[in-house]
Amino acid sequence: MYTDEVEKIRELMSKGYGYRRIAKALGLSQYRVRSIIRSLVIDKLNLKAPKQKRGTKLKLKKVSKKRVTHKVAVVLSDIHIPYHCPSALAIAMDYTESLKPDRIVLNGDIVDMYSVSRYMKDPLRIDTFQEELDQARDFLRLLRQQNPKAKITFIKGNHEARIEKFLIDRAPELSSLRCLSLDSLLGLSEFDIDFIDQGIKLGNLYVEHGAVARSSPGASALAYYRKMGTSVLVGHIHKLNVIRHRNVYGVHTLVENACLCDQSFDWLHTPVNWQQGFTEVHYQSNGNFQIFQHCIVDGKLVSGDMEYKACR
Repeated sequence: MYTDEVEKIRELMSKGYGYRRIAKALGLSQYRVRSIIRSLVIDKLNLKAPKQKRGTKLKLKKVSKKRVTHKVAVVLSDIHIPYHCPSALAIAMDYTESLKPDRIVLNGDIVDMYSVSRYMKDPLRIDTFQEELDQARDFLRLLRQQNPKAKITFIKGNHEARIEKFLIDRAPELSSLRCLSLDSLLGLSEFDIDFIDQGIKLGNLYVEHGAVARSSPGASALAYYRKMGTSVLVGHIHKLNVIRHRNVYGVHTLVENACLCDQSFDWLHTPVNWQQGFTEVHYQSNGNFQIFQHCIVDGKLVSGDMEYKACR
């Protein structure tokens, strides 16, 4: 009976009949016709699952292991000096010094530039612009002293751009002076720190400050991935998240870096979903990389068997 049905269905299919017409012509249900046609397709493509013998052992492939040469980088974002968190920043710097990384990336908004922002300012908490610069220079000097061999790169964030916008808006005649550029004001050459406008790559991981802010975890990094089509690490949103996204080209890692700023600003009327911390990146010359995110909670960082806690 089944063989007869198959032959008749084959004949009607060759005439261009669909499920419904075949079912009506042969007096069968559409479900029956669909099942037979599906089995015919599977047979044609040789997609039948192989029969398992009873007692078959679990199959595993052998794993080869080898040591590979790699470099280590630490990415610090959104410190917002002089409105940084002294405890969180001290912990991040102490961990970095003990790690002895090959590279340190200051991923934007390291300096707040509050005094030259376009927003209304609170005269009770404003520091002079010189005080902001002095504290930033103190941080950069200490960072270099603690990491004398590391390559340090400073990526411009939207807060660092405030000085340029201020000069263009208030004193355009002075905006072209090299002595008023941020790298000159901070004396970055003195500390052997590179200052760049765009992002950098650590292996196949593209790192930049970013300007997109989404509320959902990982959504900001996902927005950059959709624009760039590669693994990304972004700051700006003060959140510590990582998600993976797979497409036809492979698995991509989308990272959001935390902040090291104070979370008790007077203008924050309600608690904000910010996290303090930083990201450690291990990367190889062939592009492979691995990330390790470090979250600072209640003034403490736990990493392996070590606990870092700022002293009062």
